[in-house]
Amino acid sequence: MAPGQGGPVLNRLTQSLKIFTVIALVGIAVPWTSASSSIALEGCTMTPRTTLPPIDPSAVFPLDTLGADTEASPEVIHELTEANKAMYACLNAGDRGRYLAYYSDRFLASGRFEDITEADLVAPPMPLPPEQHATVLGLFYVRQYASGEVGAIVATTSPSSGSPVQPLFLLFTKQAGFWQVDAWPDPFSESTTVTMVEDGSTPFPD
Repeated sequence: MAPGQGGPVLNRLTQSLKIFTVIALVGIAVPWTSASSSIALEGCTMTPRTTLPPIDPSAVFPLDTLGADTEASPEVIHELTEANKAMYACLNAGDRGRYLAYYSDRFLASGRFEDITEADLVAPPMPLPPEQHATVLGLFYVRQYASGEVGAIVATTSPSSGSPVQPLFLLFTKQAGFWQVDAWPDPFSESTTVTMVEDGSTPFPD
């Protein structure tokens, strides 16, 4: 398999997430792509969702179609950083309609939020208590894929998390001029096949 596709892509993500997990456990300070940013509730300004697509397990993004990857441009990194700040502002505000507007139809059809109904989208916001508010620390390993998606490790923290850093790798797609989460791949899941790490050392388990 060619570099930048399939297994090697997931290998790099796996290694990055393992590194971030260690960082989170020992509390080492990390120079992020963007400066740490506390999130204010008033940052939730996205037009809310009012409908949800039907659940369709086949809607999961096919990772083997990502293609080759390159470093994302500074403009894309800035746009994604701002989008993530706003998305977490909506999460903190407890505004489900606006929060889920940051997720694509394909992502929602995959069933990650299957317990949320269309009635929840228009219900009054239920703000999280301050001790549960998330803070976006920044984005790391922001990659532009040949398929059009952009991947990034989004690093966040919150007072109640028990860890100074919570890394999460997401794939984003740009729809109608704004960024949405399109996939939430898990390199540690049993369905992820890792063939060989790039330095030739012992592969991670499947």
